[in-house]
Amino acid sequence: MDEKLLPENILKKAHISTGGEYSWHKEDFIEVIEAARSIGLASIGGNVQYIFPDGIYDLYWLTYDSKDWKPGEAWADYVDRSATEVIEGFMKLCSTTNFHDIAREERFAHKRVILEGEPNSNLWFINYFMSEASIPAFENWKKMMNGHLKASG
Repeated sequence: MDEKLLPENILKKAHISTGGEYSWHKEDFIEVIEAARSIGLASIGGNVQYIFPDGIYDLYWLTYDSKDWKPGEAWADYVDRSATEVIEGFMKLCSTTNFHDIAREERFAHKRVILEGEPNSNLWFINYFMSEASIPAFENWKKMMNGHLKASG
């Protein structure tokens, strides 16, 4: 993906995992999407995660993805549409999800001391972005992932 193409001021706010995933805090989310839109990057979407010093806990079921690029769709149109879809999905997710309740779930019991203060400080939102030049690589990646999912399903 093309997150590294984002402006430096946006990249400075990111957490970059050892696997190369970029994530941002809730208060920076819309600014990140708009920055990507302004430089012609499509917003693919992402999911929610808690990040602690000893590991990352993906809340993989909490997503805000855009619909795929349609062959023949003008790239600028896709950039605008995908940004709008991701922002709308993010806003809906945030308005219908109580992240404090999730932080209090049993799976995070060993993190309660960290989470009791302000769980949102450990709450991050992954975002993936794609440039027009990356379409062939992205399509190959999707085929590979679909094959992997079928094989494991």
